[in-house]
Amino acid sequence: MQALAFSLPVNPPGTTVPLTRERVWAGLVMKAENAVPFVPGMQECTIVERFDGGFIRKILINGRHWTERITLTPEAQVLFERLNDAGEAIGWISNVLSEGEEGLLLTFVLNVAAEPGRDLKTQYTAAIASTLRATRELLAAKS
Repeated sequence: MQALAFSLPVNPPGTTVPLTRERVWAGLVMKAENAVPFVPGMQECTIVERFDGGFIRKILINGRHWTERITLTPEAQVLFERLNDAGEAIGWISNVLSEGEEGLLLTFVLNVAAEPGRDLKTQYTAAIASTLRATRELLAAKS
């Protein structure tokens, strides 16, 4: 495993529905609580336990069942830790909101096992774009 990071601007030139930090944060929390509308291949996502600052969820993604511990750092980071049967972290993905030269950025930092030939950059930049797209759609539907 190796740590990698991929970022996209939240509001690139030509964006018709700009998102604020607060709105992106709301989308990240929605994604953490129910990732099905946000993550291609996610079939199930159920919170099984809540704790101060986060929760444990069970997911079914691409035909595999996993348990994940989610830790929320308001308006800054959502940390997804994939757990083994003993409850130990075996990989993690962090969704980080930050400011850069291009304005607000959403960055996925990950430390996950990658199968040979798996294009993590394409996969995770698509995941960032999907997260922002779903956030725009879900928040527009709530308005």
